[in-house]
Amino acid sequence: MNQDFIFEFDYFKDRIKNFKLIGEIADKHVYPKLKELRIYINNVPSSLEFYVHFSYDSNALREIEQMKEVLFSKGKYRPDFSSELLFMKIGDRSFNSFGILNSFDASLISHGFFYQNKNELFNNSLSENHIQRLRKEGYDLFEKMIGGTSLFLSHSSKQKAELEKIIPYLTATNELIWLDKFRLKPDENEEVLKKEITLGLKEADTVFFYITRDFMESNWCKLELDISIKLYSEKKDYNVILVINTEVKELFFTKYNFFIENMNKGNIFFMNSNQVLEEFIGSFLERIRA
Repeated sequence: MNQDFIFEFDYFKDRIKNFKLIGEIADKHVYPKLKELRIYINNVPSSLEFYVHFSYDSNALREIEQMKEVLFSKGKYRPDFSSELLFMKIGDRSFNSFGILNSFDASLISHGFFYQNKNELFNNSLSENHIQRLRKEGYDLFEKMIGGTSLFLSHSSKQKAELEKIIPYLTATNELIWLDKFRLKPDENEEVLKKEITLGLKEADTVFFYITRDFMESNWCKLELDISIKLYSEKKDYNVILVINTEVKELFFTKYNFFIENMNKGNIFFMNSNQVLEEFIGSFLERIRA
């Protein structure tokens, strides 16, 4: 079982510094702890993208924390992306991809960027006619990638840190994660937030509910659950997974028994207060793929 992380970096900003950091990580974190380190570069002038994919063994906890400490402040964490999604874009003839084993590789690959500064773009801009010709030849990425949603994670904000710990396992299985922290702006008005949440729930194939006492007391969690119950009755193959803290089992069953009766019972898990989500990750993955 692996833990995967995908980061988006600015195409120009601090490129040399970032590659130096990536190279240092590659030197320190070797196989089998670090299973794969891969760079994706899009040199199309109208989009210009730079992504890094790390795949760690699930037991490489110290190495993962070291990597996060270095890179979470440098790049944008993208749990709504997957390695499969990035590989598909290579098929669209949009990205160049390079594997990195050490800092020497990183220094070489840093030259895989066609543009060294923004001023060069003015001399290489593409006309609309040129873009259309390239599209016909199979080049398809003239706008930046947009993250997808295959798995929506519903939870109380008080359990957010615990829930975030299982995301890398999900990313490693190519799930595209919807989590409010990475999708919603905290200063958005209530109507916009409701619209974005509804859209995420509709796009998802699976909705994962982490039901705790805090969840039961949250109006936002109730909204997400109510929308999902409606979608479950309307959409074929809409998958719902319930992880219920035993502290609120009776309360939840009393309130939502009408829904639970129609669910696949294999998708319902119970946790004691002294247990954590990571203990169940293998079982969760089985039900998400089912």
